[in-house]
Amino acid sequence: MKAALWGALALLAACTFDPSGLQDDTENVVPSQVDGGGAAFLDSGSIVDRGSDSAAPDARAPRSDAGTARPDAAPPESEGVVHACALSPEHVPILDGRLGDWRNVHWITFSAENAGQVDVFAPDYRPSLLVALAACYTKRSLYFAVRVFDDQVVLDSSEPYEDDLVALFLDMEGDRSGPPGADDHVFWVTPEGACGRLASRGPNIDCAATRVSGGYLLEARVDVSPTFPSIGFNVGASDDDGLANHPPLSMGAADAFVLWYVPDTPACQECCTEDVYSHDPQPWCDTTRMGVMVFDP
Repeated sequence: MKAALWGALALLAACTFDPSGLQDDTENVVPSQVDGGGAAFLDSGSIVDRGSDSAAPDARAPRSDAGTARPDAAPPESEGVVHACALSPEHVPILDGRLGDWRNVHWITFSAENAGQVDVFAPDYRPSLLVALAACYTKRSLYFAVRVFDDQVVLDSSEPYEDDLVALFLDMEGDRSGPPGADDHVFWVTPEGACGRLASRGPNIDCAATRVSGGYLLEARVDVSPTFPSIGFNVGASDDDGLANHPPLSMGAADAFVLWYVPDTPACQECCTEDVYSHDPQPWCDTTRMGVMVFDP
């Protein structure tokens, strides 16, 4: 089971782009630099209660301590840390893949220029990917918003990990125990709004997606209770530009995989022993080398 689960991730694995086209009719997305060298996104949406017709557009006033997407107020990015904002059960994002609900949240970004690890599987691959992620939580669920800037979105394979997708890695006990255990989960979401987990058992995930010019937008909810004050976390994205036929992988496999954070610490030598696709230590099967998701009050 572990060989199949983590071996699938092995099939996934300087970026120039023009993100100005990635917007839908609910947003005005503008990339901007913030302290710490990261990127933030200005958007005109907000997390609101749309379950009632009487809800005002700003019924859920964002918490002042939940972080912000605005560069003049955002806290400096800490390496390997994503801040999740607190939500009440009555005011949660509607999973429609449009991201109009998300405002005053803390975005992390990564690309081939600053990601913890970039695996390129196709010799002719030209990097063209940037990912931004934000997270919030309730007592019972984790919510994610993801913007993906990608000049080519390819969905032509029978297996999701062989095409464009986003992968979420959760170490719910935050114990950094090394090999994946019962508290460790991997979820995937595609640009078509399909999603699942890389295990036969585990928390449920629901999702939605929207294809837009220059990439795609994702929303996801994982039905798992947060473990305070933080958990182990990582996020990656596969990029398939349709090059295919690159050995030793089969036709239709993704051309590259970009992982948000990999610390400069020794790898767990025993963690990938059951990974049939890799003989070397890899961060996707080593929870000692994850980032951190902090649950802001």
